Parts: sequence; structure tokens; C-alpha cells
Amino acid sequence: MEDIRILKSNGVEMAFRGELLAKAETERSDSDPSERRFDLRVYRTDDRGFVPIIEFDSTFENENAVTIAEFVDQSHDIENFFFVFEPSEVFTETTLRTLPTPERQQLLREMLSMYDSVVNSVLIQLRRHCLEGECDPEIDEPKKRKGLLGYLGL
Repeated sequence: MEDIRILKSNGVEMAFRGELLAKAETERSDSDPSERRFDLRVYRTDDRGFVPIIEFDSTFENENAVTIAEFVDQSHDIENFFFVFEPSEVFTETTLRTLPTPERQQLLREMLSMYDSVVNSVLIQLRRHCLEGECDPEIDEPKKRKGLLGYLGL
């Protein structure tokens, strides 16, 4: 276990002792320095709880860097934490308002696909840990969710 400190987007710092159980991030392109990146991690805390973390960063203007983390007691709460987050929240109103509808829809589709791919990778790693007896085997197969994009018909 190591001492971990996370500064969340709302300015609140979280501190805990934990062990990294799963980590996944968006693949980076060496050829294109302008990119968006999700970095997801899950720690087991010294009191047998969990801390899932979502970090988003972007080199594009009008896109908000985001760090969200939360203490959860049970492994199935990790999945809920990841699926409550809406990837489109990283965009400012200016970004979405200035794009024509087809480009806006394409951008939102790409963001959701990128995020869901990283979430699925983390959940697969967690399922392995759970099946090896390192946590309660309550993590289900990755699910499809219906967030903002679902309502847009994407």
C-alpha cells in the first residue's frame, strides 16, 4: 500500500492508503500531438474499500480538464461510478455550440467510444482481480449505457 493524494476538479483533495488494482488510458498517438486522453484507475484502500478515478485531459481549447474520484465500499459501486460520468461534460458550451450538428454528433460519438473503451478495459482487469479472490465478484460484464448520446440517437 502507498499513500495516494488526488486533487479533484472541484478543488477537494482526497488522501488515502491504497494499492492499484486496475489502470487503463486512452492510447496516445505519437504522430498527432493534439489529443484527448482518459486515464482511469481503481485503488483498493487499506480499509478494504475502493477509489475509482477518472482523469481527462485535452490539448484542445474550450475543453475542460477533469479529475473525479470517490470512495466506494463495494466493488459493484465502481462500475456505477464509471457509468454515471458523461464524457460530453468535458466540453464547454462554446465548443458544442460552434460546431455544426454533424460534426458535433461525430465528436460526441468519438468521445463516448473512447471513454467506454477505457472503462471496459478497467472493468475487465477488475473482474480478473475479483475472480482471483481479491474482491467480491460483483463486477458484471461491461454494459452498454445510454447517456446523452443515447438521447441524441447516436
